[in-house]
Amino acid sequence: MNLASEPPTLDPGQSKDNNSNTIINAVFEGLTRKGANGEEQPGVAEKWEISKDGLKYVFTLRKDAKWSNGDPVTAKDFEFAWKRVLDPKTTPAPPYAYQLYYIKNAEAYNMGEIKDANEVGVKAKDDHTLEVTLENPTPYFLSLMSFQSFYPIHQSAKDNDKWATKAETLIGNGPFKIASMTKGQKIELAKNDQYWDNQSIKLQKSRDEHRKQLGYGAFQLPQQRARLCRPSGGQHSDRPIDRSEKGNAGRAEN
Repeated sequence: MNLASEPPTLDPGQSKDNNSNTIINAVFEGLTRKGANGEEQPGVAEKWEISKDGLKYVFTLRKDAKWSNGDPVTAKDFEFAWKRVLDPKTTPAPPYAYQLYYIKNAEAYNMGEIKDANEVGVKAKDDHTLEVTLENPTPYFLSLMSFQSFYPIHQSAKDNDKWATKAETLIGNGPFKIASMTKGQKIELAKNDQYWDNQSIKLQKSRDEHRKQLGYGAFQLPQQRARLCRPSGGQHSDRPIDRSEKGNAGRAEN
């Protein structure tokens, strides 16, 4: 994969272009990840349960999931990230907030009709249990969990709106981490030794060999990123689900 220009953002909640997503997909991971045939496989979530009526999803997070700084990845990080995308005060307005509208009260909160974020149907029941309640049964909801807008965000972003612009403050939970960033020139990625599945990352012979220096126009994130990082060989999709293509399935009709 090549980058033709500098990524506009490395904030998963703000990303809407392929250049940004190329880096974000290497540095972050959602509750699930894509398998070789596009099926959902465990990511940060080691398992999940779906209620018989299709309205409630309970994700159990793996206890060895960590941020690149060594902090544990918790259900609260997902709740924080999702509600941040939906928060009408978030600026600029996240471009794919509507992808979370399947969640109960998400659209009403995003549109300012509900003021209390606690009414949104995503709850961290404890550090390793995330409960999600939907407005209507949505068969493809699980496939959204590997989309960027559903990635977790480290809690340190609360107090730093520039967190995604510097290597020192951009804390990820994916197979790679940001080693350095030089605006307009390069982004350098390195293996994330804190990643729960780090043994499947092949770039580990030496510090220099598992570090990739990336210049715009000649960006070489390993082309077999999924193969190097994920035994399934799956690829993330940079394209969100278009609800109009799905016939607005799972949504109540007015």
